[in-house]
Amino acid sequence: GLGGWPILARAWFFSKLLDALLAAAPAGDDAPPPWPALAADDPCFLYFTSGSTGRPKGVTHSRASFAAVLTSLIQATELRAGEEVLAGSSVAHIASCALVLAALAAGASAAIASRIDAATVETLLRRHRPALLLMLPAALFELIRDERLQPTDLASIRICISGGDKVPHQLQDEFRRAAGFGIDECFGMSETGYATLAPPSGLNRIGSVGRLCPGFRASLRDEDGTEVGVGEEGRLWIQSPSLMVGYWDNPRATAETIVEGWLDSGDEMRVDADGYFWFCGRRKQIIVHDSSNICPQEVEEALAEHPAVDLVGVIGIQDPVHGENVRAYLTLRPDQSVPSEAELIAFARARVGYKAPEEIRVLPELPLTPVGKTDRLALRRLAADILHAP
Repeated sequence: GLGGWPILARAWFFSKLLDALLAAAPAGDDAPPPWPALAADDPCFLYFTSGSTGRPKGVTHSRASFAAVLTSLIQATELRAGEEVLAGSSVAHIASCALVLAALAAGASAAIASRIDAATVETLLRRHRPALLLMLPAALFELIRDERLQPTDLASIRICISGGDKVPHQLQDEFRRAAGFGIDECFGMSETGYATLAPPSGLNRIGSVGRLCPGFRASLRDEDGTEVGVGEEGRLWIQSPSLMVGYWDNPRATAETIVEGWLDSGDEMRVDADGYFWFCGRRKQIIVHDSSNICPQEVEEALAEHPAVDLVGVIGIQDPVHGENVRAYLTLRPDQSVPSEAELIAFARARVGYKAPEEIRVLPELPLTPVGKTDRLALRRLAADILHAP
């Protein structure tokens, strides 16, 4: 089982250091045993989920599954030898790590941002002229709004990939004005690698998370497990050679997530007639208000369109009458006048109707997970602390 796998079984050295170590190693009976041959199903990478909705789990990929992750990504992005990619997010996350390794496997090169801030990324854009850029939405907002960014800094990019959190329309609009093309929003998980992406040679439908990457199959199912039709919302199940082999030392969670070769993503999607997927919300994050399901990302996107709003995080607050109320936490842009709570609520209601928040709280900064996603657990803890404060 997964629990029996060591965290570090061996290390590979890519320098003359290994030759020096081998030359100095004892010979004869005292010589160390040869390294065992590696099998395709041997563990290769272990990632921990972001923990944005619960306790992080150790996602384990085999050599075969991770090779499939890289192969699919190379084909999906049409990566070419001689190109360069810029990883503007943490390589502890599978999205960034896979992009870097896919570039090397394709004969391209990769630059990794040592800090995820506008100044660092701008320097790397000018120095390396990458064809592909990967950044999470919050970091992209900072980059695109930085007064030091020049139009020529983005001139070499043919694909800008973003995901992890919903890419707001406001960010799409601002990026398109600066770069001349839209952000390629993707969907993926530590458990699968990149599952969807708009094909570079095809149409990028702004607001969708693209089409299935090579090697992937998808099934959208209702609560009874029955497949839904085109345009209908359903829970996304995924099948691919890229699927993880399981959660580290957690066979129960593995069995609950992978059923008969299909992985339950926990995400609600719909797919249009052309095969483009549209993210509708994460099951664990759905807010139930007066028996109606409300997707936090939809409310966040509506509020993010307000010119004074910078970043937004939406959660549900327990309410004895309505089940849950919608509360939005947000940060404001310093160059805009401060709107009232009533103004922001009315602004959201004009766009999403009954889904608009009942409460809005302004924070000096929005809590983010280590990989740059909105930290909803931190927002819930903040709400609980306020509720129980003396």
